Amino acid sequence: MDFTNTYQILTETPKDGAYACIALSTLFAKEVADAMAAGTPGGYGMPDSQWVYQQGTIRPGQGIQLTTGGQWELGTSPTVNSALPKALFFVHEGDKDFTGRYMGKLTALRGLARFKTSAISGSSFSPGDALYMSSGNFVLKVQGDNRQLVGWVGPDGLRNGLLDVVFEAASWG
Repeated sequence: MDFTNTYQILTETPKDGAYACIALSTLFAKEVADAMAAGTPGGYGMPDSQWVYQQGTIRPGQGIQLTTGGQWELGTSPTVNSALPKALFFVHEGDKDFTGRYMGKLTALRGLARFKTSAISGSSFSPGDALYMSSGNFVLKVQGDNRQLVGWVGPDGLRNGLLDVVFEAASWG
């Protein structure tokens, strides 16, 4: 378990977790798949000399995308005037902690959801601001940047290093 994690799923109804999301947890993080393919002892998701499986670097609340090889990597919104939009997800359970996915299989969610995360780039966020994703972090979108929108700043804004994110149900430019 990663006690330094600050990710928190929020809901407006008495449901547990997010509303209308899909979870994909049978796919490896690319960093783990690469270590397994190389047979690297002590690599991400691999046992060390004491047979303790090593944690990865992807943590809950970060944004991710699928590689062409079918593994997870940190997500980045494309510039949609020169590339097609991507299916971007957020991590509900990563490979950094040992809470059931320590083998490198992430639980990724997509769809309308609200959560708090410390995976941000920037320090000035206001409720209602548009967000895009860069290297797994949520970034303030500006007019004309042509980055794929992934969500909005929720009503709590940025407090104590945690950004209130309302994740989009669909990805568009």
